[in-house]
Amino acid sequence: MIVGFDFDNTIINYTNSFIKLSRKKNLVPEEKNKDKISIRNYLREKNIEDQWTILQGEVYGKNIMDAEIYKDVLETFKYLLKNNIKIKIISHKTKYPYIGEKIDLRLSAFRWIEDRILNKISNLKFSKSDIFFENTIAEKINKIQELNCDIYVDDLQEILDKLPKKIQKILFSPIYNIQENYNFKVMKSWSEFYDIINNE
Repeated sequence: MIVGFDFDNTIINYTNSFIKLSRKKNLVPEEKNKDKISIRNYLREKNIEDQWTILQGEVYGKNIMDAEIYKDVLETFKYLLKNNIKIKIISHKTKYPYIGEKIDLRLSAFRWIEDRILNKISNLKFSKSDIFFENTIAEKINKIQELNCDIYVDDLQEILDKLPKKIQKILFSPIYNIQENYNFKVMKSWSEFYDIINNE
C-alpha cells in the first residue's frame, strides 16, 4: 500500500507562524490576527493582497522553522512504515515565491522535513526520494497517480475532487466542520487516521 500526503497545512501547521510574522510586520489589527484565513481576508479587504503573497513567501521560506508539525504526524508515519506501508509527500510548491524576496521554498521545506521528520524516523524506510514538490496543481495530480497512491490526504477538497475514484481520499480539516461525502472521508486530527483507513 502507498499513502500520499500533502505538505502545506496538512503535515506542517503554519498558524502561529502567520500570526507571529504579521504581528511583527504590523500588518493586521490584533483582533483580526487570529489565523491564516482571517489575516488573508483582512489584507484582501484592504486591497493589499500583494502583502498577503509576500507574507506567505516569508512564512513558507525563511521563517518556516517557526512552523509546527501537526500532533500525531510522527506517530502515524512510524505506524505506517513499521507495517510496510509506503509514504509519499506530494505537494504543489513553486521553487520561488511569486513576488517578494527570492527564497528557495522547496529547499526551506526540505530542511523543515529533515529536522522535524527524517531525523526522528531515520531508521525507517522514508527519505528525501519520497518527497515531491510540483510546479502546478495539474502536475501534483499527475504525480499522485504516477506514484500509484492508494490513499491521499489533503487539506483542500478541490484537490481530492480531481483524483480518480480508485484512490481513497481523506480531507484533513482540523478547524472547519465539514461533512463527509461519497468522494472523501474527513479527518479532523491525525489521531483519526488509523481508524479511517482500517474501517474501510
